[in-house]
Amino acid sequence: MPLRFIDHGYRPAMSYMKDSDCDVGQRPLLTQNSPLHVRTQNVGFVTSGLSSINDLRHPITRARELAEGIVNDASQPDVIVFQEAFHEDASWALCQGLQKKYPYIIHSVAPHVSGFNSGMMVASKHPIDSASFHKFEDMIPDIEKACAPKGVLKVSLKFGEKTVMLYGAHTQSMLSEGKSAARLKQFKAVAKMMREDFEENTGVLQIFAGD
Repeated sequence: MPLRFIDHGYRPAMSYMKDSDCDVGQRPLLTQNSPLHVRTQNVGFVTSGLSSINDLRHPITRARELAEGIVNDASQPDVIVFQEAFHEDASWALCQGLQKKYPYIIHSVAPHVSGFNSGMMVASKHPIDSASFHKFEDMIPDIEKACAPKGVLKVSLKFGEKTVMLYGAHTQSMLSEGKSAARLKQFKAVAKMMREDFEENTGVLQIFAGD
């Protein structure tokens, strides 16, 4: 456990995978006839023990199958926003499976000493100009808050003079009156962030996706 704490102290707030061997000519263009195709998907990459409880197969097995399915998808999206990419080995397997088609990937966002992270991940065919994570302040104190920081992953993509700001979020989970109230506050926080970004960036296009 002491070694985990030491290692955690040197971890970056998020990791950026960029495949320098990607064929520039294969990158899609954003035009009226070829609009941006965005997918959002909750992958449920939890520990193998929790996977068994939830009647899910091993997360690494599912990660490899998911990557294969996306790579061979006829309606392959340009950008994918993932949630619950908590399991680090499974997330890395997904990154490796996608990197030839999605050379720009943000992963391992807001890592926690427990071994979990925010679960947010973005895979893109377009270069990522910037990325930042904004933690939710209104979380109900429970195991989720203790081990998996919830918040908004904001990613900017450049298309010539145009900027697309993509907001991926995974809000407070489970059912209760208190947790519903927390979710409402979190959505209001996202709306405020998007409104402020829109006012600061003339002509910016915005997309909100998540669980």
